[in-house]
Amino acid sequence: MGEPRKLTIYAPPNPPPGRRYPVIYAADGGSVRQWAGIVHALVEAGKLPQVILVGLWPAPADAVRGAALGVQFRHQEYLIGFEGGDARFTAHERFLLEEVAPLAERQFAAATDPRERAVAGYSNGGAWALQMGARHPGVFGKVISLSPAGASGIGILQGAKFGDVFLGGGTLEPTFATNARTAAALVAPRADRLWLEVRTAGHSHDLWEDLFAEAVVWMLGDADLSATSEAPAQ
Repeated sequence: MGEPRKLTIYAPPNPPPGRRYPVIYAADGGSVRQWAGIVHALVEAGKLPQVILVGLWPAPADAVRGAALGVQFRHQEYLIGFEGGDARFTAHERFLLEEVAPLAERQFAAATDPRERAVAGYSNGGAWALQMGARHPGVFGKVISLSPAGASGIGILQGAKFGDVFLGGGTLEPTFATNARTAAALVAPRADRLWLEVRTAGHSHDLWEDLFAEAVVWMLGDADLSATSEAPAQ
């Protein structure tokens, strides 16, 4: 990215030789602090295997650039086709594939099997997760997309092959819920498994933490989801 970037990583300590763990690469890396608590509790409860979380922080809003420009860079990194071109999107994509993932595999025993590799995010990060899954199905076999942002680049979803896809949103964020439903309709014909969950909630971390807990158990654990989902597992 041409500048220092922060990562927040949650990983099991001291993996035995040859052991690799399922890994989730997440946009807006600060959320890993909350998501790690969710994962840890589920592991302790026996509902999940041990899992690695790798959070990529977006462009910093520093005193030189200012907050507005930091937000603009985040949009460009997460949304293909956003105004200003795709240079930052593709640079961020390479950052994930060529720097972050190899680091996680080398230092934290992250899985290399696509069936044990997920990409996740909410809002703009939810759109980014879908794009990474669509563009690299041989790398990421699982996608968690929560309250995905607008239709930028959504056409690529029609021809893409997916493994497991969890899509979620809230009824009190109608645009994002519609985006999740639209993405589900596009993904469904070519996904190994699909789950769509829309709850009574707004565009909030409370919603995303609840949905994330449900998504990781569905993708990596043994517990069944409730019957309230709009699209049962396929």
